[in-house]
Amino acid sequence: MRAASWTLFLAGGLVLPLLSGPAPAQTEGKGRSAEGEHRKEDLAEELESQERRMEELRAELESLESMVPGTNGAEADMPEEPPIRIGGALRLNYSWLGYAPGSRERGGDLGLELFRLNVDGTKNGVEFSAEYRWYPYLDAVHHGWAGFPMGEAGTVRAGIMRVPFGLLPYAAHNYWFGVPYFMGFADDYDAGVQYLHKRGPLDVRAAFFKNAELGNPANLERYSIDVVQVPRTPANNAKGDLNRESNQANVRLAYTLGAQTACSTELGISGQAGALYNADTGKSGERWAAAGHLDLRCGRWNLQLEGFRYAFSPENPAGIGDETITVGGLASSYPLATRGTVGVLNVAYNVPVQWGRIDLLTCYNDFSILAKDADGFRDSKLNTTGCAVGSGPLFVYLDLIQAQNMVFFGGDGSLGAGGSRGWDTRLNLNLGYYF
Repeated sequence: MRAASWTLFLAGGLVLPLLSGPAPAQTEGKGRSAEGEHRKEDLAEELESQERRMEELRAELESLESMVPGTNGAEADMPEEPPIRIGGALRLNYSWLGYAPGSRERGGDLGLELFRLNVDGTKNGVEFSAEYRWYPYLDAVHHGWAGFPMGEAGTVRAGIMRVPFGLLPYAAHNYWFGVPYFMGFADDYDAGVQYLHKRGPLDVRAAFFKNAELGNPANLERYSIDVVQVPRTPANNAKGDLNRESNQANVRLAYTLGAQTACSTELGISGQAGALYNADTGKSGERWAAAGHLDLRCGRWNLQLEGFRYAFSPENPAGIGDETITVGGLASSYPLATRGTVGVLNVAYNVPVQWGRIDLLTCYNDFSILAKDADGFRDSKLNTTGCAVGSGPLFVYLDLIQAQNMVFFGGDGSLGAGGSRGWDTRLNLNLGYYF
C-alpha cells in the first residue's frame, strides 16, 4: 500500500470513532434540557478539535502524495490540456453575374451563404477536430477526425480529413478557390487514416482513404468534390455514370528551404492512386495524379506554383465513353475530362495597414488552368483578382472573377467536352463573422 493510502487509513481509524461516539439518549421534559445544551457544547468542542486534527492530517497527506510517483501531487506538475474550443462562422454573400441578364438588371443579389460550427481540442491525450456546415441548399459534414501522437514528431489521425495533395492548406487565396477545387484535387476531404510527420523543415504525410467522405456516392449534399454516381434517367438518355472512388493512397513530401527566416520556400511533390468501382460492370478501373509545388513566402509576398497530371480510367459498360467522368458536390454534378494537365500561379501581397480597426489587408491574383487531353475539349481557366480584409472577428473577400469554360459560370461552361471561347465575369463580395 502506498504511503498516502496508509496515512488516509490511519486518519480514518483515529477520527471516525471519536466522531461517532455514543448516540445521545432521547429525552422528554424541561428538566433534561440544560443537560442537553451542555452536551451540545461538549460535542461542539470535540468537533472543533477533530476538525483541527483533520486539517493537520490533510496537510500531512498532501506532503506525502507529493513525494509518491503517480499520485495527484505528481500529476499537478503536468501541463494542463488546452480547453475544448467551440467556434463557427456566419457568412453573407453578394454576387453580380455579368453573364446573367436577370442579375445585371437587379444589380446583383445578397443572401445567407453559410452557417457553420467547429469543435476542436484535446482530451486524455487524443486530439480531435470536427466541423458541420449549413448552406441554404444543403447541410453537410466538412470534416471530423481524431488523432494521437506517434513517436517524437509523428501523429496518426482517423476520420474525415483533408487529402494531402499539392499546395496546403489551400491552393488559392480567394473565396472562390481555383480550378483544382472543382476537379476534386484541392481542399478535398475523404474518409480514412493518415500519418503526419513534421520535423524541422521536413513535412511527410501518408494516407489511405477507403472512400469519399460519404458512404453513398449518389448523395450530392457534400462539401468536397468527388467522383459521384448519376442514375440513368430519360433526361440523360439513359446514360448514367455509376462509378465511385475507393481505396485511395496518398503520399506528400515537402521540404522548406530557409525555414524560420524572412524568406522561406516550400518545395514538394505529391502522388495519389486509387480505384474506380463501376456498379454496372462490377469491375474496378484506376485513377492517379502526380503533382509538384512551390510555396514562396518572402517578406510580405507569397508566390504559389503548382502543376500536376491526372488520369481516370473507368471500366464503363459498352456504349458509354471514357473521355469524361462525373464528379460532384455542393448539390451539383457535372462531367470532368478524364485526362489532363493542371497549372496554378498565385501571387499575394500582405499590405501594411494602420487604419484603425483593420487588422489585415491581403491583395492577390490567382490563376489556374486545366488543359484537357481529348481533342475538341476546350481548356478551362479561372482568374481571380481581389483583396481580403480582416477586422477582429469580421473577414471580407472582394473578388473580381473571370472564367473561361468553367462550371457555375453560364450554361455552356464545362470541365468536360465543349465549352465556350469567351470569358464570363462575376463580382463577388463575401462578408463573414467568425467566432
